[in-house]
Amino acid sequence: FFRRSELASIVVENITEIPGGVRIHLPVTKTSKDGAGQDRDIMAGSSTSCPVAALQRWIAAAGIEDGPVFRSVNRHGHISGKAISDRSVDLIIRARAEAAGIDGNVSGHSLRRGAATQASTDGHTMLAITRAGGWTDGSKAAAGYIEAGKTSGLQLL
Repeated sequence: FFRRSELASIVVENITEIPGGVRIHLPVTKTSKDGAGQDRDIMAGSSTSCPVAALQRWIAAAGIEDGPVFRSVNRHGHISGKAISDRSVDLIIRARAEAAGIDGNVSGHSLRRGAATQASTDGHTMLAITRAGGWTDGSKAAAGYIEAGKTSGLQLL
């Protein structure tokens, strides 16, 4: 449930393994005004689209040992040492959606909306959804991300 700016700011040094997944520390977030940042736990899945496995594959394939996880790639396929921008995250999401034949208004923001909606559909509690998305202002903000009609399993606690 990362914002596009949060994805662009992830560095290897802020990723730690935890039982069943990884914890990513975000030093700066939209909702951590006090400067303490936030930790987000990403749990491993069993499918081929497991986010933890995908993250580990990317880091290994790109030979990243430190610094930004998501880096710019030039037209020749060379990976730079510089982080991608939040705008790049948006452009990548749009391009991948188009390549997959997904019509409509898709953007980097769609990741948070889709993750919150899927978590609700899967029966996760509003508390769990709020924590996963880093919303600090309670479940009202998180509920605004859940697509109408997709809340069959939603529990408040």
